[in-house]
Amino acid sequence: NSKYKFPNYSDVADDIYIQYIENAQRTEEPHSHPFFQVVFLLNGKLTHHIHGVSADMSIGEMAIIPPNVIHNITLASKPTYYSLSFTLSTFGKINSISEQAVTFLKSLEDADTIVLPKTTIADEDILHVQSIFERIHKETTLKETGFKESVCAYVILLITQFIRRYYITNPHIAPNSGYTNEQMVLDCINYIDKHFTKWYN
Repeated sequence: NSKYKFPNYSDVADDIYIQYIENAQRTEEPHSHPFFQVVFLLNGKLTHHIHGVSADMSIGEMAIIPPNVIHNITLASKPTYYSLSFTLSTFGKINSISEQAVTFLKSLEDADTIVLPKTTIADEDILHVQSIFERIHKETTLKETGFKESVCAYVILLITQFIRRYYITNPHIAPNSGYTNEQMVLDCINYIDKHFTKWYN
């Protein structure tokens, strides 16, 4: 079980690394890595394998891979997708607003929550989720003043979208707390509204 390491991963600020992979042609070998990875499919098809379970992914579907879990992707066509990696330390500076996202991720990391091979983003939210990936990609590329806080907030919004779809599409899996998805989204929005001018001034 070989370890997989993204190119130049050690040079990534705050342990966040995003790749835009267009017309992918390389099938992955089974591997694991010490960070979370989120895959969001933009075009084409691929198959995600994790915990001995496989799922065909199509446009608008997302998979989240916890650290140190054997997984791989096989290609059904030449897909285009985003791949985002991060560690829990990413959220240290804004832990109060990211508490629920971190709790969910820790439950995946500790195997307390079932790791599903994919979740489907609602049609009306696909462009929103895509825009989040685009913003993360732009922020990590330009590295303008406040980009670290901005990226953290965008990652939290992204994980919130995943959590929302996770529990909507799997109602038999109960959330670990009484904190609702709606409240989580509102808190994230309020946080961004409150800090937006600070990031860009």
